[in-house]
Amino acid sequence: MSRDFNKEDFQKGAEKDICDHCGTEEGTFTLIQDKLNDVGSNQGYQGRSFTLTYHSRIAPLISKLKTNIFSSIDKIGEDIIRGQNIWKSRSQQSSQEPNEGLLEVMHFLGDNIQYNILMFSLPSDWDEQLNDFYKKVYKRSPHLATQKYTLDVNNRLKHGQGVNGANDTVLFTDRSEEEAILFIHNTISMNISGGIRRDYFIDEQIDEIANSIYTSLSERGVENFGNWEENYANNSPLSVLTPRLLSSQFNADEVFEGVKYCDYCGAEQSRSLMYSGMFIPFAGVENKEKDVVNYFGRIQDIEAEVLPLIQNLWEEQVEEFNRRDKKATKMWDSAEDRLIKKQADEKERKRQAEIAKLEKKLKAIKNNDE
Repeated sequence: MSRDFNKEDFQKGAEKDICDHCGTEEGTFTLIQDKLNDVGSNQGYQGRSFTLTYHSRIAPLISKLKTNIFSSIDKIGEDIIRGQNIWKSRSQQSSQEPNEGLLEVMHFLGDNIQYNILMFSLPSDWDEQLNDFYKKVYKRSPHLATQKYTLDVNNRLKHGQGVNGANDTVLFTDRSEEEAILFIHNTISMNISGGIRRDYFIDEQIDEIANSIYTSLSERGVENFGNWEENYANNSPLSVLTPRLLSSQFNADEVFEGVKYCDYCGAEQSRSLMYSGMFIPFAGVENKEKDVVNYFGRIQDIEAEVLPLIQNLWEEQVEEFNRRDKKATKMWDSAEDRLIKKQADEKERKRQAEIAKLEKKLKAIKNNDE
Protein backbone atom coordinates (compact mmCIF):
# COMPACT_ATOMS: atom_id res chain seq x y z
CA MET A 1 0.00 0.00 0.00
CA SER A 2 1.13 3.54 -0.74
CA ARG A 3 0.89 6.63 1.47
CA ASP A 4 0.69 10.24 0.33
CA PHE A 5 3.22 12.64 1.91
CA ASN A 6 3.11 16.41 1.53
CA LYS A 7 6.86 16.73 1.86
CA GLU A 8 9.30 19.06 0.18
CA ASP A 9 11.12 17.73 -2.85
CA PHE A 10 13.61 15.17 -1.58
CA GLN A 11 15.94 16.06 -4.44
CA LYS A 12 17.32 18.95 -2.45
CA GLY A 13 20.09 19.58 -4.93
CA ALA A 14 17.64 20.49 -7.73
CA GLU A 15 17.95 24.04 -9.01
CA LYS A 16 14.32 24.42 -10.17
CA ASP A 17 10.98 22.64 -9.91
CA ILE A 18 9.93 21.97 -13.49
CA CYS A 19 8.02 18.89 -14.55
CA ASP A 20 10.17 16.69 -16.78
CA HIS A 21 7.08 15.73 -18.84
CA CYS A 22 4.74 18.70 -19.16
CA GLY A 23 7.23 21.44 -18.42
CA THR A 24 5.03 23.11 -15.80
CA GLU A 25 7.17 25.59 -13.90
CA GLU A 26 6.96 25.99 -10.16
CA GLY A 27 4.41 23.23 -10.02
CA THR A 28 3.63 21.13 -6.97
CA PHE A 29 4.77 17.56 -6.51
CA THR A 30 3.63 14.65 -4.36
CA LEU A 31 5.92 12.06 -2.85
CA ILE A 32 4.51 8.55 -2.61
CA GLN A 33 6.03 6.18 -0.07
CA ASP A 34 5.97 2.51 -1.03
CA LYS A 35 7.11 -0.42 1.04
CA LEU A 36 10.35 -1.75 -0.39
CA ASN A 37 9.71 -4.90 -2.45
CA ASP A 38 12.08 -7.19 -4.24
CA VAL A 39 11.46 -8.97 -7.49
CA GLY A 40 10.27 -12.55 -7.08
CA SER A 41 8.79 -12.22 -3.59
CA ASN A 42 5.31 -13.53 -2.97
CA GLN A 43 3.60 -10.15 -2.50
CA GLY A 44 0.16 -11.70 -2.32
CA TYR A 45 0.92 -13.51 0.89
CA GLN A 46 0.87 -11.33 3.98
CA GLY A 47 1.68 -13.94 6.64
CA ARG A 48 4.68 -14.18 8.95
CA SER A 49 6.65 -16.33 6.51
CA PHE A 50 6.41 -13.55 3.91
CA THR A 51 7.83 -11.03 6.38
CA LEU A 52 10.76 -13.30 7.13
CA THR A 53 11.37 -13.89 3.42
CA TYR A 54 11.15 -10.18 2.68
CA HIS A 55 13.66 -9.20 5.34
CA SER A 56 16.05 -11.99 4.42
CA ARG A 57 16.05 -10.86 0.78
CA ILE A 58 16.79 -7.20 1.46
CA ALA A 59 19.27 -7.98 4.24
CA PRO A 60 22.31 -8.05 1.88
CA LEU A 61 21.30 -4.65 0.50
CA ILE A 62 20.92 -3.12 3.96
CA SER A 63 24.22 -4.66 5.06
CA LYS A 64 26.08 -3.18 2.09
CA LEU A 65 24.48 0.22 2.62
CA LYS A 66 25.54 0.23 6.27
CA THR A 67 29.11 -0.60 5.33
CA ASN A 68 29.40 1.83 2.46
CA ILE A 69 27.76 4.80 4.19
CA PHE A 70 28.78 4.48 7.84
CA SER A 71 32.02 2.47 8.10
CA SER A 72 34.35 5.48 7.86
CA ILE A 73 32.55 7.68 10.38
CA ASP A 74 31.92 4.79 12.77
CA LYS A 75 35.69 4.34 13.08
CA ILE A 76 35.76 7.68 14.92
CA GLY A 77 33.19 6.44 17.40
CA GLU A 78 34.89 3.06 17.72
CA ASP A 79 38.17 4.73 18.70
CA ILE A 80 36.48 6.48 21.63
CA ILE A 81 34.64 3.33 22.71
CA ARG A 82 37.84 1.27 22.50
CA GLY A 83 39.74 3.83 24.57
CA GLN A 84 37.03 3.94 27.22
CA ASN A 85 36.97 0.14 27.45
CA ILE A 86 40.73 0.19 28.09
CA TRP A 87 40.21 2.59 31.00
CA LYS A 88 37.35 0.51 32.42
CA SER A 89 39.54 -2.59 32.37
CA ARG A 90 42.55 -0.73 33.77
CA SER A 91 40.58 0.68 36.70
CA GLN A 92 38.98 -2.65 37.56
CA GLN A 93 42.34 -4.45 37.47
CA SER A 94 44.14 -1.87 39.63
CA SER A 95 43.33 -3.80 42.82
CA GLN A 96 44.90 -6.99 41.44
CA GLU A 97 48.37 -5.42 41.54
CA PRO A 98 47.97 -3.09 44.54
CA ASN A 99 49.94 0.13 44.28
CA GLU A 100 49.17 2.78 46.86
CA GLY A 101 50.27 5.45 44.41
CA LEU A 102 47.24 4.70 42.22
CA LEU A 103 44.91 5.99 44.94
CA GLU A 104 45.80 9.51 43.87
CA VAL A 105 44.94 8.60 40.27
CA MET A 106 41.58 7.09 41.27
CA HIS A 107 40.76 10.28 43.15
CA PHE A 108 41.78 12.44 40.18
CA LEU A 109 39.51 10.34 37.92
CA GLY A 110 36.63 10.57 40.40
CA ASP A 111 36.38 6.78 40.68
CA ASN A 112 35.23 6.46 44.28
CA ILE A 113 34.32 2.77 44.01
CA GLN A 114 37.70 1.63 42.67
CA TYR A 115 39.47 3.93 45.12
CA ASN A 116 37.82 2.10 48.03
CA ILE A 117 38.42 -1.34 46.53
CA LEU A 118 42.10 -0.53 45.91
CA MET A 119 42.56 1.00 49.36
CA PHE A 120 41.33 -2.16 51.08
CA SER A 121 43.27 -4.41 48.67
CA LEU A 122 46.58 -3.00 49.87
CA PRO A 123 48.43 -5.02 52.55
CA SER A 124 46.73 -4.40 55.88
CA ASP A 125 48.40 -4.06 59.27
CA TRP A 126 45.25 -4.85 61.23
CA ASP A 127 44.60 -8.47 60.23
CA GLU A 128 46.70 -9.76 63.10
CA GLN A 129 44.82 -7.52 65.53
CA LEU A 130 41.47 -8.85 64.28
CA ASN A 131 42.61 -12.47 64.36
CA ASP A 132 43.87 -12.13 67.94
CA PHE A 133 40.67 -10.39 68.97
CA TYR A 134 38.37 -13.08 67.57
CA LYS A 135 40.56 -15.80 69.12
CA LYS A 136 40.00 -14.23 72.53
CA VAL A 137 36.28 -13.79 71.91
CA TYR A 138 35.88 -17.39 70.78
CA LYS A 139 38.46 -18.95 73.10
CA ARG A 140 35.89 -21.51 74.21
CA SER A 141 35.09 -22.38 70.61
CA PRO A 142 38.52 -22.94 69.02
CA HIS A 143 36.99 -24.79 66.09
CA LEU A 144 35.60 -21.54 64.66
CA ALA A 145 37.64 -20.14 61.75
CA THR A 146 38.48 -16.70 63.10
CA GLN A 147 40.35 -15.75 59.90
CA LYS A 148 37.00 -16.02 58.17
CA TYR A 149 35.69 -13.22 60.38
CA THR A 150 38.72 -11.07 59.56
CA LEU A 151 38.16 -11.62 55.83
CA ASP A 152 34.48 -10.77 56.24
CA VAL A 153 35.36 -7.50 58.00
CA ASN A 154 37.76 -6.52 55.22
CA ASN A 155 35.26 -7.36 52.46
CA ARG A 156 32.49 -5.38 54.11
CA LEU A 157 34.74 -2.39 54.63
CA LYS A 158 35.95 -2.61 51.02
CA HIS A 159 32.44 -2.54 49.55
CA GLY A 160 30.90 -0.30 52.22
CA GLN A 161 28.41 -2.95 53.34
CA GLY A 162 26.93 -2.35 56.78
CA VAL A 163 25.04 -4.70 59.05
CA ASN A 164 22.25 -5.06 56.49
CA GLY A 165 24.58 -6.16 53.70
CA ALA A 166 24.21 -4.79 50.17
CA ASN A 167 21.07 -2.86 51.17
CA ASP A 168 23.12 -0.76 53.59
CA THR A 169 25.96 0.33 51.31
CA VAL A 170 27.90 3.54 51.92
CA LEU A 171 31.52 3.73 50.79
CA PHE A 172 34.16 4.31 53.47
CA THR A 173 35.34 7.53 51.81
CA ASP A 174 31.79 8.95 51.92
CA ARG A 175 31.70 8.83 55.72
CA SER A 176 32.84 11.39 58.27
CA GLU A 177 35.53 10.34 60.77
CA GLU A 178 32.92 9.62 63.43
CA GLU A 179 30.72 7.68 61.00
CA ALA A 180 33.70 5.73 59.63
CA ILE A 181 34.92 4.64 63.08
CA LEU A 182 31.39 3.63 64.09
CA PHE A 183 31.04 1.74 60.80
CA ILE A 184 34.26 -0.19 61.48
CA HIS A 185 33.17 -0.85 65.07
CA ASN A 186 29.80 -2.25 63.99
CA THR A 187 31.39 -4.33 61.21
CA ILE A 188 33.75 -6.00 63.69
CA SER A 189 30.98 -6.42 66.24
CA MET A 190 28.53 -8.12 63.87
CA ASN A 191 30.75 -11.22 63.72
CA ILE A 192 30.24 -11.84 67.45
CA SER A 193 27.36 -14.26 67.86
CA GLY A 194 24.57 -13.71 70.33
CA GLY A 195 25.82 -16.53 72.52
CA ILE A 196 28.99 -14.62 73.40
CA ARG A 197 28.70 -12.50 76.50
CA ARG A 198 29.38 -8.88 75.63
CA ASP A 199 31.10 -6.84 78.27
CA TYR A 200 33.13 -3.66 78.62
CA PHE A 201 36.32 -5.52 77.68
CA ILE A 202 34.94 -6.54 74.27
CA ASP A 203 33.62 -3.07 73.41
CA GLU A 204 36.87 -1.47 74.54
CA GLN A 205 38.89 -3.82 72.35
CA ILE A 206 36.64 -3.15 69.35
CA ASP A 207 37.00 0.61 69.85
CA GLU A 208 40.78 0.25 69.97
CA ILE A 209 40.90 -1.81 66.77
CA ALA A 210 38.39 0.44 64.97
CA ASN A 211 40.46 3.54 65.74
CA SER A 212 43.64 1.73 64.70
CA ILE A 213 42.12 0.69 61.35
CA TYR A 214 40.78 4.20 60.72
CA THR A 215 44.20 5.72 61.41
CA SER A 216 45.89 3.28 59.03
CA LEU A 217 43.38 4.01 56.27
CA SER A 218 43.60 7.77 56.78
CA GLU A 219 47.36 7.65 56.22
CA ARG A 220 46.87 6.05 52.80
CA GLY A 221 46.24 7.91 49.57
CA VAL A 222 44.68 11.35 49.44
CA GLU A 223 44.61 13.45 52.61
CA ASN A 224 41.75 15.78 51.65
CA PHE A 225 39.09 14.54 49.26
CA GLY A 226 37.69 16.81 46.59
CA ASN A 227 34.32 16.40 44.94
CA TRP A 228 34.24 12.93 43.38
CA GLU A 229 31.52 13.80 40.85
CA GLU A 230 33.33 16.93 39.69
CA ASN A 231 36.60 15.01 39.33
CA TYR A 232 34.83 12.39 37.23
CA ALA A 233 33.09 14.96 35.03
CA ASN A 234 36.22 17.07 34.50
CA ASN A 235 39.02 14.48 34.34
CA SER A 236 37.86 10.95 33.58
CA PRO A 237 38.13 9.57 30.02
CA LEU A 238 35.01 7.57 30.92
CA SER A 239 32.86 10.69 31.31
CA VAL A 240 33.47 11.73 27.71
CA LEU A 241 30.23 11.19 25.78
CA THR A 242 30.12 7.69 24.29
CA PRO A 243 29.12 7.55 20.59
CA ARG A 244 26.25 5.42 19.35
CA LEU A 245 27.50 3.86 16.14
CA LEU A 246 25.37 5.01 13.22
CA SER A 247 25.43 1.67 11.43
CA SER A 248 23.65 0.10 14.41
CA GLN A 249 20.89 2.71 14.13
CA PHE A 250 20.26 2.20 10.42
CA ASN A 251 16.98 0.25 10.55
CA ALA A 252 15.78 -1.82 7.61
CA ASP A 253 12.15 -1.12 8.58
CA GLU A 254 12.73 2.59 7.94
CA VAL A 255 13.90 2.05 4.35
CA PHE A 256 11.29 2.61 1.68
CA GLU A 257 10.90 3.50 -2.01
CA GLY A 258 10.03 7.12 -2.70
CA VAL A 259 8.46 8.18 -6.00
CA LYS A 260 7.78 11.84 -6.86
CA TYR A 261 4.88 12.70 -9.18
CA CYS A 262 3.87 15.94 -10.86
CA ASP A 263 0.54 17.20 -9.47
CA TYR A 264 -0.35 18.74 -12.84
CA CYS A 265 0.08 15.81 -15.23
CA GLY A 266 0.92 12.89 -12.95
CA ALA A 267 4.22 12.13 -14.63
CA GLU A 268 6.85 10.38 -12.54
CA GLN A 269 9.71 12.73 -11.79
CA SER A 270 12.16 10.64 -9.80
CA ARG A 271 12.46 7.42 -7.86
CA SER A 272 14.91 6.59 -5.06
CA LEU A 273 15.50 4.54 -1.92
CA MET A 274 14.62 6.70 1.05
CA TYR A 275 14.97 6.62 4.81
CA SER A 276 12.91 8.01 7.68
CA GLY A 277 14.38 7.80 11.17
CA MET A 278 16.53 9.29 13.91
CA PHE A 279 20.29 9.27 14.28
CA ILE A 280 21.33 9.73 17.91
CA PRO A 281 25.00 10.67 18.28
CA PHE A 282 25.62 9.65 21.90
CA ALA A 283 24.54 6.95 24.31
CA GLY A 284 22.89 7.65 27.63
CA VAL A 285 20.99 10.52 29.16
CA GLU A 286 23.60 13.03 27.97
CA ASN A 287 21.87 13.35 24.62
CA LYS A 288 20.57 16.80 23.88
CA GLU A 289 17.54 17.10 21.67
CA LYS A 290 19.34 19.59 19.42
CA ASP A 291 22.03 17.00 18.64
CA VAL A 292 19.58 14.31 17.48
CA VAL A 293 19.17 14.23 13.70
CA ASN A 294 15.65 13.44 12.51
CA TYR A 295 16.16 12.46 8.91
CA PHE A 296 13.65 12.10 6.09
CA GLY A 297 15.14 11.90 2.63
CA ARG A 298 17.08 9.91 0.11
CA ILE A 299 19.58 7.40 1.40
CA GLN A 300 22.13 8.76 -1.06
CA ASP A 301 21.94 12.15 0.72
CA ILE A 302 22.67 10.80 4.22
CA GLU A 303 26.40 11.03 3.65
CA ALA A 304 26.24 14.73 2.81
CA GLU A 305 23.44 15.86 5.14
CA VAL A 306 23.83 13.73 8.27
CA LEU A 307 27.40 12.49 8.61
CA PRO A 308 29.14 15.91 8.76
CA LEU A 309 26.87 17.01 11.64
CA ILE A 310 27.64 13.95 13.76
CA GLN A 311 31.29 13.83 12.73
CA ASN A 312 31.80 17.32 14.18
CA LEU A 313 30.23 16.23 17.47
CA TRP A 314 32.32 13.08 17.65
CA GLU A 315 35.58 14.80 16.78
CA GLU A 316 35.05 17.22 19.68
CA GLN A 317 34.78 14.21 21.99
CA VAL A 318 37.87 12.59 20.42
CA GLU A 319 39.90 15.69 21.16
CA GLU A 320 38.65 15.83 24.76
CA PHE A 321 39.19 12.10 25.27
CA ASN A 322 42.77 12.28 23.99
CA ARG A 323 43.52 15.20 26.31
CA ARG A 324 42.21 13.33 29.35
CA ASP A 325 43.76 10.03 28.32
CA LYS A 326 47.20 11.61 27.97
CA LYS A 327 47.08 13.30 31.37
CA ALA A 328 45.60 10.31 33.23
CA THR A 329 48.04 7.86 31.61
CA LYS A 330 50.98 10.04 32.64
CA MET A 331 49.71 10.07 36.24
CA TRP A 332 49.12 6.30 36.16
CA ASP A 333 52.56 5.47 34.78
CA SER A 334 54.34 7.66 37.32
CA ALA A 335 52.25 6.54 40.32
CA GLU A 336 54.89 4.21 41.74
CA ASP A 337 57.69 6.77 41.36
CA ARG A 338 55.58 9.41 43.12
CA LEU A 339 54.85 6.97 45.94
CA ILE A 340 58.54 6.17 46.40
CA LYS A 341 59.34 9.89 46.51
CA LYS A 342 56.49 10.52 48.94
CA GLN A 343 57.73 7.76 51.24
CA ALA A 344 61.31 9.03 51.01
CA ASP A 345 60.17 12.57 51.83
CA GLU A 346 58.18 11.32 54.80
CA LYS A 347 61.14 9.30 56.04
CA GLU A 348 63.38 12.35 55.72
CA ARG A 349 60.83 14.53 57.50
CA LYS A 350 60.76 12.13 60.44
CA ARG A 351 64.56 11.95 60.45
CA GLN A 352 64.86 15.73 60.53
CA ALA A 353 62.26 15.92 63.29
CA GLU A 354 64.23 13.39 65.33
CA ILE A 355 67.46 15.32 64.74
CA ALA A 356 65.78 18.53 65.85
CA LYS A 357 64.50 16.78 68.95
CA LEU A 358 67.97 15.45 69.81
CA GLU A 359 69.59 18.83 69.17
CA LYS A 360 67.07 20.47 71.47
CA LYS A 361 67.79 17.89 74.15
CA LEU A 362 71.56 18.30 73.70
CA LYS A 363 71.24 22.07 73.96
CA ALA A 364 69.30 21.71 77.20
CA ILE A 365 72.02 19.48 78.64
CA LYS A 366 74.73 21.97 77.70
CA ASN A 367 72.79 24.82 79.29
CA ASN A 368 72.51 22.84 82.51
CA ASP A 369 76.27 22.14 82.49
CA GLU A 370 77.01 25.81 82.14
